[in-house]
Amino acid sequence: MNVIDVMDCAFGGCMAEDTLREAAKRIVDSNKNSLIVVDNYKRYFGILRTSKLLENRGDNSKKVKDVAEYIEPLEEFQNIKTIKNTGSDVIPVVNKEMIPVGVVSLGCIIDHCRCLKEKRKSCKVMGPKYTIDNIIGESEAIRNLKKRIIAASKIKSTVLIMGETGVGKELVANAIVSLSKRRYEPWVRINCAAIPENLLESELFGYEQGSFTGAIRGGSTGKFEIADGGSIFLDEIGDMKLDMQAKILRVLQENEIEKIGGSFPIAVDTRVIAATHENLSSLVNERRFRKDLFYRLNVIPINIPPLRAHKEDLSLLTEHFISEVSFEFGIEKPCIEKEVLDMAYEYDWPGNIREFRNFIEMMVSASSGMITAERASEFFMYHAHEDSRQEKNQLKSSSYEVEKETIRRVLKIHNGNKNKAAESLGISRSTLYNKINRFNIKEA
Repeated sequence: MNVIDVMDCAFGGCMAEDTLREAAKRIVDSNKNSLIVVDNYKRYFGILRTSKLLENRGDNSKKVKDVAEYIEPLEEFQNIKTIKNTGSDVIPVVNKEMIPVGVVSLGCIIDHCRCLKEKRKSCKVMGPKYTIDNIIGESEAIRNLKKRIIAASKIKSTVLIMGETGVGKELVANAIVSLSKRRYEPWVRINCAAIPENLLESELFGYEQGSFTGAIRGGSTGKFEIADGGSIFLDEIGDMKLDMQAKILRVLQENEIEKIGGSFPIAVDTRVIAATHENLSSLVNERRFRKDLFYRLNVIPINIPPLRAHKEDLSLLTEHFISEVSFEFGIEKPCIEKEVLDMAYEYDWPGNIREFRNFIEMMVSASSGMITAERASEFFMYHAHEDSRQEKNQLKSSSYEVEKETIRRVLKIHNGNKNKAAESLGISRSTLYNKINRFNIKEA
């Protein structure tokens, strides 16, 4: 939150060369307890308090510059957390040219912080749920991952977490925040793929009262505003539509948001941590993801390895998840046969850590003090059958696409002439027509 968000733009002013009589008249007219004093170039000079006028009452020889008090001004885009106690109830605010643009009072800051605190409380904002200690493993891949997390936690640049489904992208995001200076500030998470496109903008940026049909009275605070001063996690950002990507880009570039129906931007200080299972580089090439947004997000890239890349951690993961699940179920921790781990090493775990954790939960719930190879083999045999079936379907799909593309290419070579195309393909004209209809090939 910056000074500009809490300052009062209505303030009284006078010139340093004004007489005290002229200044007294200005104070009465402005109904203020003090005036901002400027020089002949409209630049900040100091403040004039009513108490100083009373002390020098009747002395017409003095000018404002003789009794004005210099108080170090605030910059309009300065973070309010950096404001130091000056002993003054009012602090001037200036722009880059040192021209006064407002004043800040201690009461105003307290009221604004109280209001924001109530908003966050009503939205049930919580801190990070996990820490780096929740990332289990001692393999080189996991050690390198933890080094990246620690490095990312030390600065506030944008982080892009990439990895397959189930590798633990949200866990890594939580670990970064838990180690950062913002760990006690708001930590807001949102799944971009889980919210309908027409609702995502209002969820992220909020809206003003009456901005659209169904808008609640008093409007709504968006996730970015709630996370002001803290961090926001944008999960599955690769599924976000292009028009929404443009709005996210503006937040990253300008550090400000604009509510739906709002008339002015709101400055926010929010660290963005994004995650995706998609290959954003490929999406950029396909023009499904903005290149400029990709560059803005990819400041600190973190790639989480799939479980098949660090199977040496399976033993530790097994021990951890058995203990965790047993505690949740309120049962005695079961033992596990060595053959079960051997089977686990042979499987590639396409669902990664999430799938492995679900497997352990399944085994613990069905165990009677022992997780047996006989019980585990049912799981692996079922998935071996599923993998085989999927490979056959992929082969069929591949053959279908190859044949469709071949027919489309031959038709293009012969400028759409069906007779010549059928002859080149070695099929009858009627067969060609049937395939064109079946593959839904559009003629150029």
